[in-house]
Amino acid sequence: MDPKDGLRLVEPFVIADAEYSLGHLEKAEARARQLLAELPESPQIHDLLARIYMDQGSLDLAVAHAETAVRLLPAAGKYHDRLGLVRLAAGDVAGAVTAYEKALECDPTIFDARAGLMWRASLGGSIEDAAREAEKAMELAPADARIRVRIAETWDRLGQYDRALESY
Repeated sequence: MDPKDGLRLVEPFVIADAEYSLGHLEKAEARARQLLAELPESPQIHDLLARIYMDQGSLDLAVAHAETAVRLLPAAGKYHDRLGLVRLAAGDVAGAVTAYEKALECDPTIFDARAGLMWRASLGGSIEDAAREAEKAMELAPADARIRVRIAETWDRLGQYDRALESY
């Protein structure tokens, strides 16, 4: 698409993304689906739909849209990171770890993906390796409380309750 032609779609996308951020998932989904009809090859719209469907609990749809975003723009680590998150939510830990690894290949500064790699411990990896991943994630985002919560939740799910409490 010629960028001049696409400019008219920027505002509806920003509105859909804002509706998502405000928790108006049905409105955001409706707008995103309208945009997708015009731009079926937009990784941004597929990523937005992946987020919406994940929050709605439609994990199969979330995974499908996250996979499409990755296919459309494989060099963007953020889309691999999102794929990891939705695969993890869908119970595919091995697939999530693979996506997180790819995210970090694309962009080693994605601290969420670094925290996601803590899940290797549940696939036969060591708790010490998970601790190193958590430490690296916190080094990348030392002032971001959200990453500490994510690390704490991961420790909790891995059965490392003392570490979870420390992160909280």
